[in-house]
Amino acid sequence: MRRSGVTEGLSRLLRPLLRRLYPAFSDDSAVMDSIAANVSANLLGLGSAATPLGIQAAQRMSRRTPGVASDALCMLVVCNTASIQLIPTTVASVRAAQGCATPFDILPAVWLASAVSVAVGITAAKLLGGVWRAREARL
Repeated sequence: MRRSGVTEGLSRLLRPLLRRLYPAFSDDSAVMDSIAANVSANLLGLGSAATPLGIQAAQRMSRRTPGVASDALCMLVVCNTASIQLIPTTVASVRAAQGCATPFDILPAVWLASAVSVAVGITAAKLLGGVWRAREARL
C-alpha cells in the first residue's frame, strides 16, 4: 500500500478524523500514517494486513510512554478491534464457498453493526479514560 501511494492518499483523507481520535499524535506523521494504514486495511476487510499495521502503530505510540498503555494506545486497540468494515471479504467468501448466491447481501447489517460497535467502543474508551484520570487526580 505504501509503495503504490494508497497509504498517503488515505492518510490525508482520514487525517481530520484521526487527529480528533489521537490528538497527542496529530503532529507525528509516522504514527498517524501507521494508524491510517491500519484503519484503511480494516475498512477494506483485510484483517490479516491490519494486524501488523496495528502492531506497528502501537509500537510507535508506546515509545512515548514505555510500559504504560496511554489513552491513545487504548483507543487504537478499541478501534482496531471494533473496526468498521466496508467490504467484509472473509464472511462473504465463506458464504460464497457454502453456495450462497448473494454473499454480499449482508453489507447493510455489517455496516450498521460495525459502526455501532466502533461508536460504543470510542465512547467507552473516552469515558473510562476520563474516569481513570479523575480517579488518579483524587489520589
